[in-house]
Amino acid sequence: MKTDVADAYQLGEMFYKEELEPYKKRGQYLMNLRYLTRQYESLTGMYVQAKLHDTFLT
Repeated sequence: MKTDVADAYQLGEMFYKEELEPYKKRGQYLMNLRYLTRQYESLTGMYVQAKLHDTFLT
């Protein structure tokens, strides 16, 4: 017996009862962490380039 319909129904109930909300929040936290990591890498790269540029000028 296939349970696809029953599984979909249970997932729908969980969604509407907002029992899946922690997963959404976790996803948002991961997106924020990814954004901050990219910013950190970008700033670190700019810092390295500035230091390299400074050493060539002196």
